[in-house]
Order: sequence, then C-alpha cells, then structure tokens
Amino acid sequence: MVNKLIMICIDALRADVLFNRQEFCNKYQIKSQIVTPNLDWLLDRSLKLTKCINTSPYTTASHASIFTGYWPKNNSVKDFFKNSLTKKTIYDLLHDEGYETFFKTDFPFILGEHLGFKRGVDHYYIEDEIGALTDFSISKKNKFAFFHFADVHWPYGFHRLDDDNERTILKEFVTKESKANNIKLSNKCMPGPIETIREEQDLILEQNYRRVIDYYCDKKKYNTIMEWYANGVSRFDGGRFNKFIELLKQNGSFDDPETMIVVFADHGENWSDESYGHFNSCDLDVIRVPVLIHCSSIPKESMDKLVRTIDLVPTIMEYLNIKKLEKFDGVNLFRNDPKNSITQSYVSDFRELVSFFGETKENGNFLEGQISSFLLKEATVVGNEKLEIKYSNTGVVEYRKSSTIENGMEKVSNHSFENELGKYLTDYDQGLEKNDTAKVIAEKKILSEFKNLGYFGGKDEK
Repeated sequence: MVNKLIMICIDALRADVLFNRQEFCNKYQIKSQIVTPNLDWLLDRSLKLTKCINTSPYTTASHASIFTGYWPKNNSVKDFFKNSLTKKTIYDLLHDEGYETFFKTDFPFILGEHLGFKRGVDHYYIEDEIGALTDFSISKKNKFAFFHFADVHWPYGFHRLDDDNERTILKEFVTKESKANNIKLSNKCMPGPIETIREEQDLILEQNYRRVIDYYCDKKKYNTIMEWYANGVSRFDGGRFNKFIELLKQNGSFDDPETMIVVFADHGENWSDESYGHFNSCDLDVIRVPVLIHCSSIPKESMDKLVRTIDLVPTIMEYLNIKKLEKFDGVNLFRNDPKNSITQSYVSDFRELVSFFGETKENGNFLEGQISSFLLKEATVVGNEKLEIKYSNTGVVEYRKSSTIENGMEKVSNHSFENELGKYLTDYDQGLEKNDTAKVIAEKKILSEFKNLGYFGGKDEK
C-alpha cells in the first residue's frame, strides 16, 4: 500500500526534451548535446504521460490546478498573482488524513502563503531541497513532500547562485553579450515583481540577463535563446538535481513499494513571434508538460492518451486509497479518458501589479482581486487537434488558429477546427469573467506583453 508521496516540479521543462528530444533539437537547431543522466534514469523507471496539457502558462495558476484538481475558474487562481485559492489542495486533504506534509519551493513569494499554497503544510522550505528531503526521510508517519525546482526556468541553469564561480560564469556571459551586441546593462534594480528574495547584486545580474534575452527576442533570434535553455537543462541535471536524485536513491525511495514519486512540469518554454518564453502563451510547447509516475505497482510504459494536469491529484488520491474525495474537475486517468483540455492565459496591468507586489512585500497585505486583467489567449486540445483563440483587451477576436499535433509537435492546419473544438471553449467560458476592467492595455509587441506581466521594469533607465 502506498503511504508516502513525493511530487517534484521542474519548472519550465518542456515535454519534448524528455519524450521527443531529437525533434526538439532539430526544431531549434540545437548544437550542444543535452546531457541528462538523472532525467534519463527516471524515464526508464516510470510511467510516462506523453500528452498531458496544463491549464495555464504561469507557475501560480498551473500549480493551483495541479494541487486542487480543479479548473482555474473554480479554484480562483487563473491569473499570475491576483486571487488566493478557494478550493482544498492536496496538502489540505492529506493533512486531514493525518499525513505529515513538506513543501519546498524556489519561488516562495508566488508559491507561498499569499495565494494559499501553505495551507495544510507542516514544514515549509525555501531553496533547501536537501534539508527538506532529509527531514522527510526521518519522519515515520504517512507523509507527502513537494519539491519545486526553478533552474530550468530562466535564467537558464542559474536560479540559485551557490558560489562565486556560478555568479562569475553568469556575469561573464552577460558582459560578453553586452559588448558584442551593444546591449545597455543596468547598475541598479528596476521595479517589478520577484519570485524569491535575492541580494541586490544577484537581482541586477538576473535583470541584465533578461536584457540580453530581450535583445535576441527583438532580433527574432529565437534559436539562440533555446540553445541557452537546452544548456540550462543539462546544467540543472548535472548539478543540483544530481545531488537530489542521489539522496533519493540513498534513502531507498525508488525501491520502496510504499512510495509514489511524481515528476512533472508546470509549463514548457518556447520563443517565437507569439510566445515570449512561456508568458502569455498557449503554444503546444508551453501547455504540453511532461509527467513521470514512479511506483512499483505501476507499469513502466508510455501513456499516449490525452490527460490534463487537473487529473493528477484525483488519480493520486484514489491510488493512496483515500475515499473521502472532493468532486474534482479532474478524473482518475487510469479509469477515465478526458475528452478535452482547456488552457487560458491572462494579462495583468503592469503598473497595478508592481504596486500590488510592493505593498504585499512591505506590509504582508494581500488585496485579493485588485489587479486588472483580461483573457489574452485560450486553447483546447481534443485528440490530435488544437484550437487557439487570441483576444484584444475589449474581447475582440484577433485570430483563431487550428493545428494538428504530430509526434508531439504542433503544425498549423488548413482545416478549421472551430466548429468541432470551439464548443468546449464556449462551454468552459459560460459565466466566466474574462475582462475584469477596461484599464488593461493590450500592447502589440510580445515583449510588451511580457512586461505587462511584471517580470521586468517595463521601461529602460533614463
């Protein structure tokens, strides 16, 4: 009987990096070899969900759906940082069942108390996976631990600068790119939301890294950025993740018949004219996420049918033999075949978001629902067909895009799927507020859309 659960999120890990690596490398003309012995080891020993679709391109909303088993419209977290959870999470449910719970995150400000992610959590850790795993191993109770890693998220492979060597490597990279391309670097922190607390020198270094990204995005040199992303995946697997997996092996978790380990991503990563990394994107490369389930009683094979991230918790809860279940939006993926997925991407007002983050950080006050936002994009996948719709801030349709999915890759179709797939979006949107106010400005440039989200200052220094 399974009574120990470990969930591991590798933030921004694309599905095809695991399942269709050669296609990924060909698509972006990746020159360097992607070396991931630990991820490869897990692949060989796990059930692989190769066609899992998330609900949002943002870490917050995506995790909210994963942890609750509910669509964003029903758990209340559909934006980047606006409302707190209104549904019970897997932490609430397992804590009520007597489980000892552990939560480790690299993004404490957004995966923390403000949005309700600390409810039902006994032990909360920031960027300390070894400490969390050590404490988890010591506990003799039924137990659940979640580990969030942000190293594949940008700055690719450099989330945690553990020593001066890592800091030096990143600084030399930024300086080299600045000199080669005449990119203006900053010597002070710009305003904007942050995912975690950093010393000023590291914040400046990360913001300058993003200026390099901005330059290549403006030049549409997307393959170069994806090369850096691929290097970041290798750097993470060979460094921080390697230490973590080795400890999991040493404590016997992989061989324990009472332990289930679930590895997943919250969203992917893609650079194109319609996708700035993952922000405001409904590209398949962003909304399709890898899921691996390791358990001695589960076959080590590929499951290629459509599943959704909202199906993970309902499946896990039943597998843990916990009968008192919520009426989830998701289903047990071993017993049911979902018909369709829904993914939505919202844009927030940048100035309001910066002000909101500042007040929350300084005073600890969370003014729920106070940030303006509107639905920019939404998509649904049915079988091997995908429909995506983009809107203006007034709700006017800017485009409808029909695509087919072949070998894990999205290809624009000449045939419109709106009649067949549009009904799923229409049904989902019934009663959903898609435009909270008219104040949000839908800027045309992808870079400006990213700045609306608030990760960057939104303007250069004068």
